[in-house]
Amino acid sequence: MPQVIQLLWNYSRVDELLQARKPDMDREQRIHLGGNMFASVNQQYEGVSVRKWYKPDEQNTLLKPGQPGVFLRVDAWGKLYDILDKFVGYMPDHAGDMPCSYRHENAQGFIDCSFCNPNHDIYTSPYWHSC
Repeated sequence: MPQVIQLLWNYSRVDELLQARKPDMDREQRIHLGGNMFASVNQQYEGVSVRKWYKPDEQNTLLKPGQPGVFLRVDAWGKLYDILDKFVGYMPDHAGDMPCSYRHENAQGFIDCSFCNPNHDIYTSPYWHSC
């Protein structure tokens, strides 16, 4: 559920990345959804990838994309917000929830959070600051 809330709050940011997608984009653009989940957009594919990333080993400091995830074409991405908004609406305990990353008072709160920083290494997560 926390990633759903995070995705709802960041939907417009991901949508802006999708709309600004250009053939000359030199890298994939990602938005952290908490845990090791990211929504990403790149120039090669017309859509949004929502995927869990993993840390291959202790020596490697970069996360790698994993198999668990989904790729949504532009039309499906456009419908996702309505579906998620209705889904959360059926769960009154979560109505009005804020993403975990918005509740931290400072950077140390993010660093210490096991949801926002599950690898306990701020440099592990690509674009960790966009959480």
